[in-house]
Parts: sequence; C-alpha cells; structure tokens
Amino acid sequence: MKQTRLFCLGLTMASCLSAFAATDEPQNDTDKYAVVTNRFNANWFIGVNGGAQMYISDGFKLDDNKWKLVTPAVEINAGKWFTPGIGLRLGVAGYQAKGFSWSPNVGHVYKEIKPGVYGTKWGMIQTHADVMLNFTNLFLGYKENRVYNAIPYASISYLRGVDQSKENELGVGLGFINSFRVSNALNINLELRATAVNDHMDGIVGGKNYEATTAVLVGVSYKLGKKGWNRPNQVSGEEIAAVQSRLKEMHQENQLLRNQIGELQQDLANATQSNGVLPVAACPANLANYVVFFNINKADVSRKEEINLKEIADKIKQYPAAKFRVTGYADEQTGTAAYNEALSKQRAEAVYNVLVNKYNVNPNQLILSYKGGVADLFDGQPRLSRATIVSVSE
Repeated sequence: MKQTRLFCLGLTMASCLSAFAATDEPQNDTDKYAVVTNRFNANWFIGVNGGAQMYISDGFKLDDNKWKLVTPAVEINAGKWFTPGIGLRLGVAGYQAKGFSWSPNVGHVYKEIKPGVYGTKWGMIQTHADVMLNFTNLFLGYKENRVYNAIPYASISYLRGVDQSKENELGVGLGFINSFRVSNALNINLELRATAVNDHMDGIVGGKNYEATTAVLVGVSYKLGKKGWNRPNQVSGEEIAAVQSRLKEMHQENQLLRNQIGELQQDLANATQSNGVLPVAACPANLANYVVFFNINKADVSRKEEINLKEIADKIKQYPAAKFRVTGYADEQTGTAAYNEALSKQRAEAVYNVLVNKYNVNPNQLILSYKGGVADLFDGQPRLSRATIVSVSE
C-alpha cells in the first residue's frame, strides 16, 4: 500500500506544476484572444514520449508491492492546432503490461509471486486520438513566447494485445500535458494519462466490468511548417484619422499645381459657356484621398469599410469628367514579393468592385493599379500598409 501511495503522490505532484506556471502573465494586447486563422499546413507537430505505465486490473489488490506492475512505455504522436486553444493528436504507444492473478489457469500467468498469487504479463499496443484544449491560451489569451501551457485532453483508444494476448478493446481516457517552451519550434512535455478499458483486456474476467491503464510520460514535440498565430489588423479610429490627416498634408504639397489646373479648367469652362454649352463641374483640387484598410493576408472589404466607401462613391459621381485612381498595397514584411504583388492587386480590385457593383460608379472614371509590398506607407507602421487608396488621378 505504501508503494501505491507513493506512485499516486508522484502523479499528483507532476500535475501540480500547472499551479506554479499559472503566474505567467498574458500578452498585453487590446484583444488578447483574437488571432487570424492559419492555413491547413500551419501549426502541425510531431512528438515522442517515454516513461512508465501501470495496468490496474481485477487482481490489483492481491499483492502490496505495486511497483512490480510498473513497466516502460514508449510513444510517438503527431497532431495539429486548429486554433491556439483547440488541437487534435494521434498517437501510438507500445509497452508490456503486468498484473496479478488468483489462479494459474486464467490470464497470462508467467510466474508464482507468492502462494495463491500469480504474476501476469502481456504485450499491448495503444492507438489513441486526443482532443486537446490549451487552457492557458483559452483563459489567459494567446501569447507566442509563453513558457508554460496547461493542456488537458480527452481521448478514445484502441488497445490490442500482442504475443499470447489477442484481446482487442476500445477505451476512453483523460490526460494532462504540462508543456514547456524551449524554442519557437521545440517543447518539452510532462504528460499524465489514464485510460479505462473493458475487463477482458488482461484475459481475466471477474470483479468490475472495466480496468484501467495509467502512464507518466516525458517527451518532446517539434512544430512543423508555419508556427504560431498572427494578430488581426487592429486599426483604431484614431489611427485612421491620423492617416487621413497625413493624406491632407500630402495634398497641400501639390496645392499650387492643382490650383493652376483648376484655373485652366475654369478658363475652359468660361469659354465653353460663352458658346452656349453648360460646362461639366471640375473636380476640386483639394479633394482628399480615401483609404481602405485590410486585415493581414486578406483582400475582402469589411462591412465597416464598405459603408464608408459610399462617401467617396458619391463624390466620384459628382464629377463625371474626373478620373480616380484605385491603388492597392501590401506590407512587404509579410509574404514574398510575388505574393504581395498579387495581394495588392486583389485589394485594389475588391475596392473597385464595391464602387462599381454596389454604388454604381462609372468604371470609366476608375483607374486600377497596385504597388505590391511597401515598407512604409504611413508612419512606419506595417499594418497601415495593408490598404487601398482612392485618389484623384493627376
């Protein structure tokens, strides 16, 4: 009984590591839970574990020395995190299980331990599928460089006996992973697992209808492909206002030239009017540009931006003789040059389509262009370069 208490105490101490790591502070962000969903090939991992396991059968209490039932366990696994808080893992564990029997004629007896008590052993392979929840990310918010993550999981298993045992049983279980970050790609894990299985698994039928296998494992996991999660574009109203102000300042630099163009257009209008023909209203020289912002790696116009585009659409329709340029941009720090060029084109086309298809702007007034990835469109902030600008064409 003393050994049993020690083994259970070891499991409890290992699981309590999460209490110390809970002091890890969440990332300071306006929305610490918001991330951009990655592509299917991102956030995969592979892992290997090794440790000890114990099979708890109907004859578990026949001998006080429970350490006789501890056997090595080895496992390989692979999985994917679909969000920072939800993942799926598949694994295969192999080991030799041991138990106690009250008869030499039942179970997989290999020796007599003491009068009336016999030791059993058999080979067993456990294939399992785990649904994992990263509680640290779910409750504290996502933080890429967090040292510790607490990850409970629920599993369904297929256990197959090998050697003299031919039993095949389904099992259900619970587990807990204490994951410690070593680098961006490598984690060290301390894992606890318990699986309930049918009474037939050890070849002895009697007592309760179920038995269990428990394991303590230490291992590593290595992340494949893209690692981590991107934050969504969080452009505040103040930042948008600052950008609009900057655009007005840029327009002032060309004010003299615009005034000259306006004077020439007015002279032309006066000459035309003297011939009895009403002139077309000239586009004002100080008409401000309009900026549409996009989320990282996205080219769809948000509902908010779509509504705001109505204002510039109305202005464009007020000046049917004027041309307006729709120019797409991307952040050069994200993605390749070819990817950013295609993305900036898609962003320009998205704004163009809203103006033409939703607000009935004459497509002959619009000039479509794109600049690919740029380093600094506004104030050295990469996320402000993920934009499309509608401006009066010179």
